[in-house]
Amino acid sequence: MAQSPASFVSSERRGVQIANRWKNALASRELTDVEFAVGRQCGGAKTIRAHRLILSMSSDVFHTMFNGSLTERVGAAIDIPDIPPNAFDNMLCYIYTGSVDDLKPENVLQTLYCADKYDLPWLAELSTDFVLDQLKPDNCLMYLANALRWTPDCDPVLEKCWGVVDESTVAVLQSDYFVQLDRAQLELLLRRDALSAEEHAVYTAVEKWATAACDRKNLASTPSNRRRMLGTALFRVRFPLMTDAQLFCGPAKTGLLNPKEVCQIGQHKHDPAAPLMEFSSRPRAHIVCRTSGGATFKKGEKIFFPASSGYWYPAIMTNDYKVFCDLFKSENAKKEEKDKEAVVLQVLRIRAVEYSETWSARVGLHGRNL
Repeated sequence: MAQSPASFVSSERRGVQIANRWKNALASRELTDVEFAVGRQCGGAKTIRAHRLILSMSSDVFHTMFNGSLTERVGAAIDIPDIPPNAFDNMLCYIYTGSVDDLKPENVLQTLYCADKYDLPWLAELSTDFVLDQLKPDNCLMYLANALRWTPDCDPVLEKCWGVVDESTVAVLQSDYFVQLDRAQLELLLRRDALSAEEHAVYTAVEKWATAACDRKNLASTPSNRRRMLGTALFRVRFPLMTDAQLFCGPAKTGLLNPKEVCQIGQHKHDPAAPLMEFSSRPRAHIVCRTSGGATFKKGEKIFFPASSGYWYPAIMTNDYKVFCDLFKSENAKKEEKDKEAVVLQVLRIRAVEYSETWSARVGLHGRNL
């Protein structure tokens, strides 16, 4: 028998009432029978009480903790040193009520770590979706830094963060969170081949990061101190990709590079056989790629091929990369094809797929019917 609207509303209200009861039970901590010492290693220890039965019903990890071979001693506070208290509170709120009231950018990945640790897949999914929905160029480094610390194995979050870094590199480098990266995180970013920014923009951001690092240590922003703050991250900047003017008016003028390094980079730029020490001259994958006919392909650009040529899949070469363009039909392709009597495709993304020191500078279009 179908439910009447009245009974449906009544059932919905009863669900809300039940959720509120559990929420009140969590807030009042009445009749609790387990105590956790949370966050000792996270800079904010807190004692949190809960109900063993509810936790055991919600998580196999807690069930084993309270009832299995790893049963915790009754009356003793259970030490949870590696989870911040607010993330643990979020987990308890989800267990008791099925929702999280205080999920926010600052604690969502800590909550995801907590969900993974205590085998709560729905909370993990909720936390992951929160990050993916919120991710933008101006905040992706905050999420990336937290993901690298708390959930280094969470591929969806890391992949999405790195995707934003690669696609919107200039905006990411200019974000407030860039200077807050630690040195290891900075080096990971600078190692990426797919950054979509000119190397001068990368260098400018690195100078800004080094100055901020000196400020955090109460050091004068001298060239030697900035180099010390950067450590090996300095050698991840690909100075040989900068123009002569950018090189001499930038790192040579500020003193970030010493005269010997500037001289060797300058020599290598004009003679690739010259030694380069520790700096890489390997192009970033975003660098303009050319066909044997000299055409330039960029992301989002429309490419017109004569109708008689069929569809083509361009394989393009820079000095060091073999690059493939992923092509797709634009929305107005049919009209454009009729007007121009051509096959209309658009560059979806440019992917560097192989690397070789020995390949020549150019290779023409490789025909492959799509």
